[in-house]
Amino acid sequence: MRYFGYVRASKDEQKLTLEAQTAQLQAWGAAFDHTVEIHVEGGVSGAIAPLERPVLGALLARLDAKEADGLVAVKLDRLSRSTRDVIDLVTRAENGGWALVCKNDSLDTGSATGRFVVRLLGSLAELERDLICERTKAALGAKRARGEKTGGAVPFGYKVKDGKLEPDLHERFLRDIASLKRRQGNSLLDIAFHFDCNGYKSRSGRPWSRQSVSRLINAKV
Repeated sequence: MRYFGYVRASKDEQKLTLEAQTAQLQAWGAAFDHTVEIHVEGGVSGAIAPLERPVLGALLARLDAKEADGLVAVKLDRLSRSTRDVIDLVTRAENGGWALVCKNDSLDTGSATGRFVVRLLGSLAELERDLICERTKAALGAKRARGEKTGGAVPFGYKVKDGKLEPDLHERFLRDIASLKRRQGNSLLDIAFHFDCNGYKSRSGRPWSRQSVSRLINAKV
């Protein structure tokens, strides 16, 4: 029988993952005397719906056109992490007359038991992802409650120390100087030149400019 072998890895996963999946699918095909045509989709998250992925979407259309006997992947999460998507894939396979196989999960929609287990594992995969999201939100909430930085740009006039925001006296001092000189009639370029000549460093470490001095003066603490 002829199968399309689907290999996927997200951007955060290593290239070796793609190679390992390919080797497993080729070994599976040899063991059962199937022809496996490998199709790789790299840099794509499992959270993206199957039909929205260029490679997988095209394979599903070809399967519906009877160009192969089935679709095989190493694990269910290579196909989708959504229960709804998994059910849709199983239904599509049933209606299209082709098999959906997940090698390491020992699943094959050619049987009623296989179809049931696919749905069950799909639910478990989605539950696991939801639990991870809940734990992440709880951890970030606890960090915010402790006054710790949880991401994003550090606001002007502050710096991060031991994971917490604390006043940056250097930035506030420079803003006071720039504001005073501006009131005295100095141009933005004059102030920039003054800072550079006196060794006052900007946050980026680059020489001061009209734009950076203007942002400094207009910054709010």
